Amino acid sequence: MKLAPGQTLAGAQIAAPMRSTGVQFSGTNAHLVIRNLTATHVYNDGFNIHGSSRDVLFENIRAIECGDDGISSHDDCQYRVSGFVSIGNSTGICDTGNSVTSYDRVFIRNCLGHDLYFLDTGRYWISNSVVLSSAARAFVVTGRDQTNPPCRLVLDNVLIRRETGSNDVRVTKNSILDARRCTFLNLSFQATGGEVRLRDSVIAGAPAPEIVLWPGVNWRATGNLYDLRSLRLDRSFYSPQTFADFQRATAGDAGSRWQRVVVADSWPQGIPAGVGADAAWLQSLIE
Repeated sequence: MKLAPGQTLAGAQIAAPMRSTGVQFSGTNAHLVIRNLTATHVYNDGFNIHGSSRDVLFENIRAIECGDDGISSHDDCQYRVSGFVSIGNSTGICDTGNSVTSYDRVFIRNCLGHDLYFLDTGRYWISNSVVLSSAARAFVVTGRDQTNPPCRLVLDNVLIRRETGSNDVRVTKNSILDARRCTFLNLSFQATGGEVRLRDSVIAGAPAPEIVLWPGVNWRATGNLYDLRSLRLDRSFYSPQTFADFQRATAGDAGSRWQRVVVADSWPQGIPAGVGADAAWLQSLIE
């Protein structure tokens, strides 16, 4: 590569990442607070947490255009995050190992590999958060080959909206997704294994998404609103007219219904109170 005739090196604005992470933990750590810090243009994670951590709080942090994860826990780490922005990273959040993490007030957009990725035997929580999904994989929860305990992710008042192309929420073996008051827009929902607990939530979008449940999936759902292209349980397909048959087949989805959902200004309209994410509250998070 050559500079254009007459152009200086300074004028070319050539840059390369020199630091691996913005904040990195290893070994044994406890009783720490990391506050008001932005990590950008590092070649690995914005916040990379290894080893064994206890009583750690991240508050009002940002990871912008990092080479790997915005934030990632590993090994036996436990921490809380209150206020996190993850923009333009390879992965918005990726937590692994036997970690225990909780996130409140998260905003994610423009990621490349995964928006949300949770693995192994950890326990994870996300509340009051918005994900504007455009990564190659939107959302994966998997215990991989670990069986005890299962990977567990809890979502409460979370909006995940697919911005570009088709994609899905993926739940696999040895995992539990427990979602309450969530809205999944423009995203299909596929469970190939594990357990799904879905309550007072919305699955809708344009084009209409689909739900696919593989044999052996434990589907525990109540009070949801679906606007779907199709609903499949093993080899059986269901429609709005046969939704009651699906409810009987799964012994669940009491109080759920399949009806048209209108999306205007990127938010579903006319949703009953108490169903789906709180759009008015979450709008303040979007940057």
